Amino acid sequence: MSKVGTCSLKKSKAISPLIIGARHTLDAHDGPNGIDVGWLEKNASTGNANKVDMLRRLSAGNVNIITSVRDPIGRAISAFFYHIEYFTRLNRQKILSKSPSELKILFLDNFNHTWHEEWFDREIKKHTGIDVYKHEYPHSKGYSIIKGANNINLLVLRMEDLSRVADASMFDYLQIENKEADWHRPSSKGSAHWYGKKYGKFKTAKLPAAYVDSMYNSRLAKHFYLEEELESFKEKWS
Repeated sequence: MSKVGTCSLKKSKAISPLIIGARHTLDAHDGPNGIDVGWLEKNASTGNANKVDMLRRLSAGNVNIITSVRDPIGRAISAFFYHIEYFTRLNRQKILSKSPSELKILFLDNFNHTWHEEWFDREIKKHTGIDVYKHEYPHSKGYSIIKGANNINLLVLRMEDLSRVADASMFDYLQIENKEADWHRPSSKGSAHWYGKKYGKFKTAKLPAAYVDSMYNSRLAKHFYLEEELESFKEKWS
């Protein structure tokens, strides 16, 4: 799933030699709001396989998949700003001239806010047969390993837990250690981009209560986060 910290893992020196592909989408019409899944196998050469090749490898089996989730509203805002020119059809100069309240309207009116609800069904279940919602998520552990058919396996983490569980989850899943300790480092900070100041101010804005409630009543939110965690998110955004 895009903007959820998987690039930090992908760029790790411990994992990069195992990657056979990392794409934002396997779906034909997903646009820039796509996915970010790492597909790994032992002794694979480093590279970014194209979609056809990844689907071929997937059908052959023996693939390990890594993905993660994130606070739905935090992820939505991050994805919106990362692709803000696409979603608003405005150039950078016009975007930078917008006030936080104007940007909030553009965000609410132009972003696909239900996209995360469809993600695991469309991109994981459709192509692997793995239904994450049939597997209870171990919140205290901080990651879930699901073994599917045809030796296709899935590791799901929460971005909020990445620094806490990355070492343990990668050793548990792939039996690898990260001596560089470099998969805890964010590879793409919104504050470092050209829209950084606008993004920073936007994250302090309050959003409509009805919108906040709808995002945290989603199936994804309720599956991966505890009620007290969702309440904390709600307090942050409303």
